[in-house]
Amino acid sequence: MLNDLSPSTPQDRDPLTTSILEWLAHAHGRSGSGDAGELLDNLTKLRESSAAGEQRIALLDLLAAHAVRICESELPGLSGHAFPVPRPLRQKARTIQEILDLLIHEYVDSLVMLFEPEATGGPTNPEATLRRILQCCGWHLAVSHAISSPDGVGLWGHIHACYRAARRLGLAQASGKDREPAIETLYGRLVLAAIARPSSFRPDELAFIRSYIDLATRPLEILDTAPRDRDGLFWIDLEGDFPAYAVNRRPPPTDVAALYFAADLVARDATEHLAALDNPGETMPSQLPPEAATPAGRTTLRRLAELWGSPTKRRFPRRKRSYRSELVCGFGPLWQALHGAAAAPSSSQWMVINESPDGYALMHIAGDTTGLAVGEVAAIRHDGEYPAGAASWQVGLIRWALSENPEHLEIGLQQLAAQAVPARIVRAAEDGGNVSALLLPPSPPARIAPALLLPAGLLTANDRRLAVLIEQGNLRVCEFDVTGLAEQGPSIEVLNLTVAEP
Repeated sequence: MLNDLSPSTPQDRDPLTTSILEWLAHAHGRSGSGDAGELLDNLTKLRESSAAGEQRIALLDLLAAHAVRICESELPGLSGHAFPVPRPLRQKARTIQEILDLLIHEYVDSLVMLFEPEATGGPTNPEATLRRILQCCGWHLAVSHAISSPDGVGLWGHIHACYRAARRLGLAQASGKDREPAIETLYGRLVLAAIARPSSFRPDELAFIRSYIDLATRPLEILDTAPRDRDGLFWIDLEGDFPAYAVNRRPPPTDVAALYFAADLVARDATEHLAALDNPGETMPSQLPPEAATPAGRTTLRRLAELWGSPTKRRFPRRKRSYRSELVCGFGPLWQALHGAAAAPSSSQWMVINESPDGYALMHIAGDTTGLAVGEVAAIRHDGEYPAGAASWQVGLIRWALSENPEHLEIGLQQLAAQAVPARIVRAAEDGGNVSALLLPPSPPARIAPALLLPAGLLTANDRRLAVLIEQGNLRVCEFDVTGLAEQGPSIEVLNLTVAEP
């Protein structure tokens, strides 16, 4: 293919095009961020070159294929970072996204020619170009989510414009070569992943979500009018720069030509997949990624079913605030703080930027953020509320995290209890011995019974009745029956309890 792109005569040869071809021949088969800078330089050369028409599209395709290899190689290494994201890691991600931005804009510019009456030189295969745009946008989103960064400005505008162009050209529902999914299916997969709120999942969970959507979800049916008698209803503004809105949280304005889809069927499928995984006598569905059988996979499927099928309306308005607070993160440090440690281990300083009865949005000011992760337990106490003891700490779960630059970090903390009591689950030595835990008192109306927060994986299905040593004032032992699992994350579990009958 490289030879086919070479000009037939020396006088027609563009030095920039020749330089790009030479680099492609030299870099063929390589991957990794070591080539990212050179790839970016060659994309810049292409913008300045005289290559046009199909020759330009062919060069773009070759450079895009190399960009995909880099993304596949580098994306796993961008995950599992500390907060805020280290500057070298963020710079690597930004370089990859600059490459994707250039590719997207070059492909979009070539498509514009199809809709300009007097323009020439547009792609002869617009379907392939539309697929390339969606592919580059998908990688761009994946890189942003890997570093807990917001979606790129204008990116969803490109994604919607791509789908709108496919509809105008009659290509939206046509299958690609080699049974590739239709453009509408690819577009729907990006939207489906976006409404799952990527900032509320860890990088490994996001990788599982992408695999699950690609392998196990049915195509979304995107309609011009809202379907009746369906749940999980969302709307899309193809002129906007946001993926989709839940109808029950934000109805479409009257002046917007909205499109609609219902995600209840994919939510039902996720529930059925989860039921199959929880049934010991049933074979795991073949289309599921292997990670679905893990506890983390099951938890993610459960959350996806809720987010897709039952998008909740915000129960309480957010109130803007601006006051300082101290935060401690992780079960071990939190247990020590609630046990009466003079200074909270691994504490950090934060500014509350808004609040509701459900929890807080916080911005990092100073201090150690080691161990901070989505799904981790944390507790907060506000300036001026520092009496000794457990009553000053409000316990919650970190539900989302966003970091726009190395100096910026915001998190959402969902409140589980206004206070917690350090406790120990009393077990026989052969069962692993005593287990540290936190007893959460009832918190109506969200939770009318006590709950127990503890590290994940320490109890088994046979631990249905627990003897709990409560370390508050005088030591006392209470017996509780476990009635269900309220929360489950990679590192913690929250069990619903009732007082055991004598």
